[in-house]
Amino acid sequence: MDEGALRSSHPALRSAAISIGRGWYGLVRELFEQLPDDVVASTVKEKDGELQVLLIGHPDGSDEALWRAAELSRYTCAVCGEPGEVVARRGWLKAVCDLHAAAWTLDSAIPG
Repeated sequence: MDEGALRSSHPALRSAAISIGRGWYGLVRELFEQLPDDVVASTVKEKDGELQVLLIGHPDGSDEALWRAAELSRYTCAVCGEPGEVVARRGWLKAVCDLHAAAWTLDSAIPG
C-alpha cells in the first residue's frame, strides 16, 4: 500500500498530514475502520517510536481505538510492518524489526 491508497482508504485521511513509515499504514487503516465515518484526522505521525494520530474533535469511543493503535505500533516495524520493538539510537526512538534495527547504524539514517 502506498500513501495514496492509505489516504483513499478513509475520508478522514484525505487532507491529513501523514508522516509515518509504510509499515504502519495497515495499523492506520484498521484504526480508521473502527472510528466513526465523520471523524477527521489532522495529523498522523511517529513520535518517540509510537504512532500518534491527532483528530479534529473528540468522537465518542475514539480513546480506546487510538490507544490500541499506538500500543500496537510499538511492536510493529514502522518500515516493513513485521513484528518489532522500539529501539533507541542517538537519542531517537523508532519501532523496528531486527533487520531494520541492524540497518540503523550510528552512521546512517534508518530507511523508511
